[in-house]
Amino acid sequence: MALLLMLLLLLPSAASALDTSFSRATEAVVAGEAAVPLAAAAESEGSLAGHGSLFSTSISAQPLSAAAISMVMPAPKPPVHRFFDRANLIGLAVHTAIRSADAAQTCAFIGHGVKEVWLPMKTCPAIAAYSLSMVPAQMATSYLLHRKGYHRLERWTPYLWAAPSAAGIAVSMRTW
Repeated sequence: MALLLMLLLLLPSAASALDTSFSRATEAVVAGEAAVPLAAAAESEGSLAGHGSLFSTSISAQPLSAAAISMVMPAPKPPVHRFFDRANLIGLAVHTAIRSADAAQTCAFIGHGVKEVWLPMKTCPAIAAYSLSMVPAQMATSYLLHRKGYHRLERWTPYLWAAPSAAGIAVSMRTW
């Protein structure tokens, strides 16, 4: 974190120390006017005369040009999708199916005298209500991630919330 802060503090001072001939060549390249490579453009201005680099030997504190600032601008954000699109509906359906299967399997086992080990509630209606209440909680979590712009996490949320129920089904199948 300290390294990132140092880079952010040093980057503007290093950019302003560039020779004006280099910034003029950069402006020409950004504007699409330069058919000559940067090195040739800078050499014609005299900054390469005996120095071997694009930087001048004297450091001059000149402000950044508009072209240099526009090169640092972040990329535009991708278009925002609807919340209930195909991927989210599939994830919601998978999560609901796994939660329902886990509740049904647990209730069937409780009816045969098997005790629930993972959950604090021990009756079928309480287990079904708890298990199926996780579906709206997952939808709310996905929606918050969608609103904040974390679309990849939004897509993973239904599967992450369904994982404990899938593990419960797998463990119960082994004891069946």
